[in-house]
Amino acid sequence: MHDERPHSTQAPDLSRRRFTKGGLAAPVVLATLASKPVLGASYHCTVSGKISGNTSAPHGDGSCTVSGAKTADTWRNTPISQWPAEAKNDAGTSSRSFKNTPKNGSLKFSNVYKKPDNADARLMDVLTSNLKAGAPNPELGKEAVAAMLNALSLDGLGGPTHFPISATEVARLFNAVVNGGTVEPTATYPGKRWGATEVLTYFKCINGTGFCPVTIPSVT
Repeated sequence: MHDERPHSTQAPDLSRRRFTKGGLAAPVVLATLASKPVLGASYHCTVSGKISGNTSAPHGDGSCTVSGAKTADTWRNTPISQWPAEAKNDAGTSSRSFKNTPKNGSLKFSNVYKKPDNADARLMDVLTSNLKAGAPNPELGKEAVAAMLNALSLDGLGGPTHFPISATEVARLFNAVVNGGTVEPTATYPGKRWGATEVLTYFKCINGTGFCPVTIPSVT
C-alpha cells in the first residue's frame, strides 16, 4: 500500500506557521489584555474580594497596590493645595471640616470629632490626631480620611474606577462602625457584617498601610 504521509524530512509549511503566529496568537494575546479590569486595584482589593477571600492576589497574600493611592501619613505631609477640591474649604486654603466632607457628596462623615478647644475637627486634625480627649477610634478616623482622599483624588465623587471604593462608601462604612456598630459592607454577601476592626483593616489595605490579609472575615 502506498503511504501518502509526508516524510519526516519534508520542509514545514512556513505559510501555516506564519498564519498561526500572526493570525491566531496575536489576537489571543490582545483579547487577554483587553479583558483585564479597568480598575487599578484587582478584585481582591474590593470589599467583596476581601470578604470572599479571593486568592488571586499577585504575591500569594492579600496585598493591595493601588496606583496613585497614598497612605494617611503621606496625605498628612501633602500640601493642602494639592488635595482634591471636595476635601478643601471653599477658599481652597484649608482642609474641610470632617463632618462636612466630601463637599457635594450624598453622604458625609458623621460629626464625631472635635479639636481640643472643642471646635469642629478638620480633616487635617484627624490626620494629625489633633483631637479632643476621648475621641472615638482616632486610628479609624485617620485611615478613613486617607481612604476618602484617595477616592476623591483618583475618582472624584464617582467611581470606583481606579480606587476600589467610592468616597460615599468610605463615609458609610466609617459612620456605621465608629461608635461600636457593625455594617453590611456589600450587598454581594447579604448578612455578612464588619465591625470597626474589620473596616480599619480594610482601609489600611487599600491605603497601602501595613499588612493586608487575603480575607477579612465577617463578624457574623
